[in-house]
Amino acid sequence: MQPAQPSDPPVQTIRVQAQRAIDLAYVDEGRGPALLAIHGLPGTHRDFRWLAPALRERVRLVRIDQPGFGRSSVDASDHWPTVADAIARAADAIIGGPFAVLGHSFGAPMASAVAARCEHARAIVWLAPVGVRPHRLYRRVQPVLPAVAAAATWPVLGPAVVRLWRRALLASGFPSSTRPPEVARTLALLRRFAFADHRAHVEAIRTRGLPAMVAWSQDDPFVEPAVVQELGDAAAARVRLGFAHGGHNVQKTMALELADAIAGLLGG
Repeated sequence: MQPAQPSDPPVQTIRVQAQRAIDLAYVDEGRGPALLAIHGLPGTHRDFRWLAPALRERVRLVRIDQPGFGRSSVDASDHWPTVADAIARAADAIIGGPFAVLGHSFGAPMASAVAARCEHARAIVWLAPVGVRPHRLYRRVQPVLPAVAAAATWPVLGPAVVRLWRRALLASGFPSSTRPPEVARTLALLRRFAFADHRAHVEAIRTRGLPAMVAWSQDDPFVEPAVVQELGDAAAARVRLGFAHGGHNVQKTMALELADAIAGLLGG
């Protein structure tokens, strides 16, 4: 089930200071408790265009393009804490008060980093998330990832490496709108990612007592259910939704069901 039509409101931008001033693009719609949605790698705010109309009457959804994706500045640090700080500053400026954080796929660790460091964070939602240990897709690419990420930065060979990696992503189901710079940015971020950091952020979230929700599908080709369930255990998640079908993009395929659960968690 999903809404009849996706939502694509006008894109806005906000300038924040990280290691340098960067412009972050976002869309802002709906009413009720605020929820900041962070897409995966690669991805954009459009990844939540089906979830948005399902939430519109109960939750204010702010969908942000991470630095280097969509319409946000490309020239940004690939240091995860720096990126999380920039997103948290943007959320504080846009929302101006308490908000929950949602992360899909590889947006989950970034959402955890934002929630762990932002005093305004009040809850966290993880959809088909990367967990606190390697999942099946990551295990598949992990042996070659450091070499590929390094080669992608080379002046001559780099563009060819990025094109090949993009071709692999498209074959795996990523949209054809995924641009080469977004692929390069993905590789740079994955090269710096550490599961230990994600686990530490989840522990901080649990220590603060933030309400948490996890959702997954049994037929997700990228992240197996056990990884998501372990993340839910680590965070003492109050809401756990497992679907028999829905694939990796449950925020689209199960938008109505997820909207009900999210609104309930946030009190919307």
